[in-house]
Formats: sequence, C-alpha cells, structure tokens
Amino acid sequence: MSFKGKHTMESRKKMSEAQKGKKKSAKHKAKLGQYKRTDEQKARLREVQKATCKGKTRDKNFNWKGGESTKGEYIIIHKPEHPHCFPNGYVMKHRLVMEKHLGRLLTKDEHIHHINGIKTDNRINNLIVISNSKHMRMHRLQENRKGTSYKINLRTRS
Repeated sequence: MSFKGKHTMESRKKMSEAQKGKKKSAKHKAKLGQYKRTDEQKARLREVQKATCKGKTRDKNFNWKGGESTKGEYIIIHKPEHPHCFPNGYVMKHRLVMEKHLGRLLTKDEHIHHINGIKTDNRINNLIVISNSKHMRMHRLQENRKGTSYKINLRTRS
C-alpha cells in the first residue's frame, strides 16, 4: 500500500531509521528554519483563530448533534461533568438511563445488560444492572445456547 508517492510505509520507516543520528547539513538546517514562524506571526495567527472561532462552542457549531454520538454499537452522550465519563467527556447512554431510573450513580463494578441484545435499545424494560462476572457468564451461556441450538436443529432435520 503506497502513501503520497512511490514509497510504502515500510520503506519510509526504513529511510527514517537510516537518517536517525546523522547530522544535518547547513543547507538542510536553513531550509528547515525558513518554515518556522516567528513569535509575531504566531501571535497574529492566534488572534485570527480567536476572531473566527469567537462564540462557536459545540452547540453553535453547524455539525453539533446535541452531544449524542456512537461508540461502536452503543450510543454515547456528552456529559463532561459526570463522574464516570470517558476522558473525552462522553458517557454511555444506557448507564445514564439506568442511573436516572435508580435515582443514584452506578458504581464502576455495575454493568448494564441489554436483554434483547440490541445495544441502541435503551428502554428501561430492556436494561438490567448486573455484576461483571454475571454479565460475562450470561454472554457465554447465550453464545453456547446459540451454538447448541444450531447443532440440535441440524440433527433433528436429518
């Protein structure tokens, strides 16, 4: 697979490794230096960026969808004030639904299981609170049942 020209990622890594530790020529250093911004240029650029982004917070951005997004099959919601949020400030929606229903925060040891297996179905009657060990056991049993029921179906047909 090639990237921006003739060289593959592997060959680029090899070339990069070969150049490590070598001294750069004065001509090369000058060429690198000509692209560096002065402090004045940096300050001017910051002012332009502030002016163009002024007042454009998440909710004012044209692409903002109310803080709701997806992570894999799950729905996540932007709640940076939540004590168990991810580093990017998002929380799994099924956890928020269950916390609201219970009237308390869930502990990190409590897991939420989707009864019907549809990860986007966050209705309260489709969610149960369960420990991690029981949750894993439940999923293993479901996988085993799927496998055995398939085998049983094959045997009964023949």
